[in-house]
Amino acid sequence: MPSVEDNVVVLSNLKGDKELKRLSLPGSRKCNLLEVSPNGKYAVAALEASGYGDRAIRLAVTDCNLTSILQVVTKTVEDGFGLNDIGVSNDGSLIAAVGGKGGGWVLVADVQSRKILWERTIADAREFNNVVFSPDGEIVYASEPGRSVYAFEVATEKLVKKFEMDKYKTPPNNPQTISCIALSADGRLLAAATAPASRVCIWDTKKETKALVINLGQFDTGDISFSPDSSLLATVSLGGSSIKIWKLR
Repeated sequence: MPSVEDNVVVLSNLKGDKELKRLSLPGSRKCNLLEVSPNGKYAVAALEASGYGDRAIRLAVTDCNLTSILQVVTKTVEDGFGLNDIGVSNDGSLIAAVGGKGGGWVLVADVQSRKILWERTIADAREFNNVVFSPDGEIVYASEPGRSVYAFEVATEKLVKKFEMDKYKTPPNNPQTISCIALSADGRLLAAATAPASRVCIWDTKKETKALVINLGQFDTGDISFSPDSSLLATVSLGGSSIKIWKLR
């Protein structure tokens, strides 16, 4: 379980009561975002790059033995740019970042070559707020705050599918928002939690059809996750005060 203290990534056991290792962040002032791969083998960090002021982000990953942090790419950004989420593939070979400025922005980089493979902006999305790789690393999924999840082919950067949940009526000051997304371990199911309706929409990525909608009740969802065999879905309330386990048909 990774966490951040100043300019150090701390690795601990799942309970969080035993520190296993500390990895320093050389050449960086602090870590802004930290995420793990779906299989838990790698971690990716978005760092503030020293010497660039506030106009650059540095993306770095841990090695497979969790002994060091490899700095992959540094991206200079413009004023008003917002970085919202990062992700790493299960084999640690690819990293992604999403955010927004003038549209939904997504970047994919290769770890071995330490180069940006591609980046693009989708004008009809205000921004992207979540990102996750498919288990095989061939597709990267990015969600907008509204009601759509975009699927990009990593090899070609082509937008191959747009998954869209139903639109529902909301108060003017509380618009429909996708709070988090998750993929099943086999890549077959894509789930997205939405607020303020407190529901999860699940699609079959192979058939590209909506498989299920779960009404969660009266709480906003902070995170969702599939069980390894894809038969269960866990939903966590915002703030972590409530966890529910759902059996999927």
